Amino acid sequence: MTRIRTIRSKSSPGQRALIEPCFYCGLPADSLDHFFAQSLLKVMPQLETEQVLVPACRECNSLLSYSYFRTLGKRKDALRERLYRKYAKYLKLPDWGDDEIEELGYTLGTFIRAGQEKKRLTTKRLAW
Repeated sequence: MTRIRTIRSKSSPGQRALIEPCFYCGLPADSLDHFFAQSLLKVMPQLETEQVLVPACRECNSLLSYSYFRTLGKRKDALRERLYRKYAKYLKLPDWGDDEIEELGYTLGTFIRAGQEKKRLTTKRLAW
């Protein structure tokens, strides 16, 4: 029989009523990641000793999908690499000042601001 163990963040019980952060990137978690993917358990039943669940955002959960890693640390490192590859073009964007963006006009300025925000959020997620 499979035992289930859920890993929670280091928040106090009162704070747990709020949305927990994703274990991998810090965004609000809206799903649980199975450390041993359910699809993997069908192929490798010997892993069915203990099912570990961690709070995860949907993107992290999806990026990890059925990947197998021996530790949560290695799983987190692999996810960082996948996030970096996915958002590499945003991370390479130069930093723009507000005055520079204003000179570009509304349409291009909006596009640049969106890219800057994506870069800021991705950098924060990678540092989590």
